[in-house]
Amino acid sequence: MNRRMQSIIGLDIGTTKVAAVIGQPDETGGMKVVGVGHAPSSGIRRGVVVDLESTVQSIKVAVAEAERMAGMPIRRVVTGIAGEHVRSINSRGVIAVSPEGRRSAPTTWPGWWRRRGRWPFPATGRFST
Repeated sequence: MNRRMQSIIGLDIGTTKVAAVIGQPDETGGMKVVGVGHAPSSGIRRGVVVDLESTVQSIKVAVAEAERMAGMPIRRVVTGIAGEHVRSINSRGVIAVSPEGRRSAPTTWPGWWRRRGRWPFPATGRFST
């Protein structure tokens, strides 16, 4: 398995700074940090993005710094979303599973829920209230 496939990349987007870290498994079963990048956070106030372009620029700077240190490009990251504006909905669902060797028809979850009149999220796609 190549180096990039084994790497885990974390991205923390905070109100004061954006940080990116690249870790790779070591021989002992732990993680070795091979790249770190950070940049002052712009466009975020009290945990909410208020200027998307400035926020994207801060993320790009932090990611580019971590990429340079690790000597590898970043394609995917793990990040978290937190704040008072984040809400969740508990829901139950059923998924049809095809017998082995057969494919089921593709469906989109938003379309499936809307056809049943029970789409639990606003049509705008905005989840904060």
